[in-house]
Amino acid sequence: MTIEVTVSRPTISLATGTSTIPRGVPRAETSFAPSRTAQSSITASPPRLSAHIAWTVAGNTVYALSQWAVFSILTKTTTLEVVGRFALGLAITAPVFLFANLQLRSLQATDVSGRTAFSDYFGLRLATTSGALLFIAITTLVGRYSPALASVILLLALSKAIDALVDVCHGELQRRERFNSIASSTVLRSLMSLVGFTIAATLTGSLPLAIVGMCIGSLITLIFYDAGTLSTINSLHPLPRTTASPVFSVTFISSLRPTWRRARLHEILSTALPLGIVTLLSSLNVNIPRYFVGSHCGSATLGVYASLTAVVTGLYVIQIAVSQAVLPRLSRHFFEGDRWAFLKIATFVVAFGTSNGLFIVLLSVFGGAHFLRLLFSHEFIASTPLFTLIAVVSIVQCVNGALGFLLQAARLFRKTVPASLAATLVISLTSYLLVPSFGAVGAVCAVLAGTLASCLLLTIHLLIAWLNLPDSSHET
Repeated sequence: MTIEVTVSRPTISLATGTSTIPRGVPRAETSFAPSRTAQSSITASPPRLSAHIAWTVAGNTVYALSQWAVFSILTKTTTLEVVGRFALGLAITAPVFLFANLQLRSLQATDVSGRTAFSDYFGLRLATTSGALLFIAITTLVGRYSPALASVILLLALSKAIDALVDVCHGELQRRERFNSIASSTVLRSLMSLVGFTIAATLTGSLPLAIVGMCIGSLITLIFYDAGTLSTINSLHPLPRTTASPVFSVTFISSLRPTWRRARLHEILSTALPLGIVTLLSSLNVNIPRYFVGSHCGSATLGVYASLTAVVTGLYVIQIAVSQAVLPRLSRHFFEGDRWAFLKIATFVVAFGTSNGLFIVLLSVFGGAHFLRLLFSHEFIASTPLFTLIAVVSIVQCVNGALGFLLQAARLFRKTVPASLAATLVISLTSYLLVPSFGAVGAVCAVLAGTLASCLLLTIHLLIAWLNLPDSSHET
């Protein structure tokens, strides 16, 4: 568990009962062709969305609380300089792993055909995660970081590698709408990682050992819970075998057996590459202001800024939970051409994002000082105005995230790249201009400017896609 509050153009042929998608439906950027039989293999009788949302919100709430607890424990057991070192380590490792992850979970969740096996996704994730680990190791060696910072970077990279494997397992569960299993895994992993982190940080005061404890908690959950859950699913829907025998002799661990079929990996990679670019840019949009703050204001200021933004990121996790819960259903409505069902859920997603941001603002205005003192320390009381400004900007960030999820549901992955690129350019320029003079406040203003630019472009692409989608909700 680590911190960080989302080609070819083959056509799609989607059969839905006795009718097929009308010609006017926008071409999605994938070759997955779902059918009624394939869809029924995923979920024969889909539960109500309210159940999905309840399970996912419950799991992600615990995850968000554990994120806050990590920063809280650090501020109470170490110094702000150590917190800043932790934040800098995250800022260095996050972009690499988010790009390497290629948002395969979104690709899996919207793969309503079920034609691509989990073992193919898992094989690609293993390859890209290994590449990310190697890249960070080389970068750390040639980057001439201090030994203290280098150890933090390498251990955070290991933690993110474990999280990446957990994430692809959750993608398979999400595709099958097994949100109760995802929530249980998230709660277990959050608690075990937090316990490991807390014990090590409290007993030793060492940040590297605390990260090791966090890694152990995540690894135990992956091996003994996620693998076991997938084994149960695979017993009902066996995955294709490409080897004579499993890699491991233990049955539940063999559910994590990867396959590397060149044609299939190329197909997944070509579809997922735009998502990888978007996640890389999105991570840079979060971390570029941190680079400037750390460079111009020092580690202590960076520690404060990173802790305050972690609070907002933790609350944003709740919105991500809701979006993930409705993502498979949204994708199905889009490819069935049911524009009004799609609009109904889409409106709910955007409205929930807006209310999520407003809740953060109310929290900062009416209880910001007490909340920060309770969560961190009395040193943070002076930063209450900065926390309020971050909360206001979070409204725009929540709406931007909701719009991005809607385009993912339509599998219009490439359409999200220009928005993320525009945000990165705007944030980089405004951080360069504002942070040296205004410090962390300038960083927040830079995030606001870039997020507004992204919102505008995402809204345009989403509106065009929806208007080009015929209303086939009443066709027979």
